[in-house]
Amino acid sequence: MGYFRVTEHEHTSTCWNSALMKKCGSNPVWINYQDAKQRNIADGDEVLITSPWGEVQATAKVTWGIRQGVLATAGGFGGKYGLEGDPKYPKFKGFNSNILLPPNLACTWSGTPPLKYIKTRLEKI
Repeated sequence: MGYFRVTEHEHTSTCWNSALMKKCGSNPVWINYQDAKQRNIADGDEVLITSPWGEVQATAKVTWGIRQGVLATAGGFGGKYGLEGDPKYPKFKGFNSNILLPPNLACTWSGTPPLKYIKTRLEKI
């Protein structure tokens, strides 16, 4: 699973802005059309993503816009302080992709967490 940014948001700091959330109010997990077909997953299905360190529920976005064998999502969602955590805004939702990362692990040279690609498993709920 890989992570990308969306132009509407700057990490978690803009998920409280209703105008930006109206443009991009969730972070579905992108899955290649062929991978989705093999798993009987349709666009909009709820899925479970697991890694050795955690699991999260997400909505599937079936697309040709991602390479087969790869999953990806926008980071920055799923915080408890954004509108997606507010019950007054049920249409905004997202998941915290950091739950899938190993805890307290950083690159020896740069000090950054392993945000690029980690092994995950995806299944339809």
